Amino acid sequence: MAKNGSRRAEEKEREDLEMNGINSTTLIGNLTKKPAIRYTQGGTAVLGMRLAVDERVKRGGEWVKETTYFNATIFGTRAEGLAKVLDKGQTVYVQGPVRCRQYVTKDSQEHRADMEVSCRELRIIRWPQGKQNQAGAAEADPPMDDELLAAEAAALAEVTEAPVAE
Repeated sequence: MAKNGSRRAEEKEREDLEMNGINSTTLIGNLTKKPAIRYTQGGTAVLGMRLAVDERVKRGGEWVKETTYFNATIFGTRAEGLAKVLDKGQTVYVQGPVRCRQYVTKDSQEHRADMEVSCRELRIIRWPQGKQNQAGAAEADPPMDDELLAAEAAALAEVTEAPVAE
């Protein structure tokens, strides 16, 4: 009986994964400028940042560097804390689901869409040369907990501003 129940549980878990899918990405890149903090109408902190991710690709028999730019956000109290220590040039690790954000530009009223990583995890890998880890906290950042995930969900429902532009 236990084997049959166990098999049903495994099948249910597989069905859940097939129905829900997995939306997760991991990036390591350099911050292109100091991240900007803003607040939703409900008062939740939202830290927006831009990452430059380099990779080497072979073009015509020669290796060249290509850079891809990504927007990323983090929500809640961690956003406020990280806003104090993150700066241009830092190498960071981010992990979380990718979301499509649609917006209209202020100047030309063009409709645009950006892919953005909603950070569940962020770690500082390297500080820019000449800067030191003044806060000493980045490596000890705790993983996201239920309270922060709830803040993220609430903030996503409220965010009305355009994504962070390069």
